[in-house]
Amino acid sequence: MLLDDDPINNMFNKMIIKKIYPDASLIAFEEPLKALEYLEHSFDRSSVEKTTLLLDINMPVMSGWEFMEEFENLETAIKERIVIYILSSSIDPRDIEKAKDNTHVINFIEKPLSADFLKSLV
Repeated sequence: MLLDDDPINNMFNKMIIKKIYPDASLIAFEEPLKALEYLEHSFDRSSVEKTTLLLDINMPVMSGWEFMEEFENLETAIKERIVIYILSSSIDPRDIEKAKDNTHVINFIEKPLSADFLKSLV
């Protein structure tokens, strides 16, 4: 799952993910509210597999951090199925620290997404 307001970033990320994981099922969102709606109403809570979410933090209307605040309000069955990585061009040490302090965020990854990082997920 990709959440980035930049459609070019989403397209690039889809391409690199499909190159490493050809069978990956991908869904991309440019608007955090639409991603939240999807998680709340369409996400498969019964799946045993976890879903990885690559989340940008610098977005208009709703930032990645604001998305995370709303994510906290979702059902536990949803939150337990999502593995979140912040994928950002931010070099602000406060963003990196905030990612480390959030129990739902696995890691802070600097853009651009790399094949090496994706391979490390296995």
